[in-house]
Amino acid sequence: MDSGFFINLVDQYGYWIFYLALSFGPFGIPLPNEVIVTTSGLITGNGGLLPWLVYLCIVSGMITAVTAGFLIGKHFGNPLVEKLRKHRKYGRSMAAAERLFHRYGGIALFVSYFIPIIRYIAPVMAGASRIPYRTFAAVSYAGAVTWTLLFFGFGYLAGDELADALAALHPEKVLAPCLTGMLIVLSGIRKYFPAAEGEGDVGA
Repeated sequence: MDSGFFINLVDQYGYWIFYLALSFGPFGIPLPNEVIVTTSGLITGNGGLLPWLVYLCIVSGMITAVTAGFLIGKHFGNPLVEKLRKHRKYGRSMAAAERLFHRYGGIALFVSYFIPIIRYIAPVMAGASRIPYRTFAAVSYAGAVTWTLLFFGFGYLAGDELADALAALHPEKVLAPCLTGMLIVLSGIRKYFPAAEGEGDVGA
């Protein structure tokens, strides 16, 4: 399903579709988030909508989704994590998210935005592990702003041809080398973040 499908939705529903597309995450529009955000930047770059309002809807939707995940994890705790571990669809993603947390601690909440599916699983695991909300918000919301700005900026500045190529290639793969470098930097600065309660024991 290409980005033209999302453009048709924008024509029908206006600014609200940007918020809903991100806030419902994998349960909403059947397109990768990377394609949605990149296409959103492309639409505003063509002068059809107000860039600041579109971006506000996008980042608000993303923050809504991860906050909901955190609260679900906090409320339902480890029983939910165990159920997801055994789920046929989410089992592998859960294992990948756990490896990310064990290696990078709370910084994994930032890194997870660059990994499809895991960006929605990581907040659930953070809530289940009783990471304080202020720590979650500081790292996760910073990740939301960074991730959305990168892909929105790609679409806004790239133009039609490059944006379509980026969507077709799956942007998360294009940015993989950048993510590798970022992981190295984040590992080095992790010591400057206060240790969160339960960090290193996510989902235990």
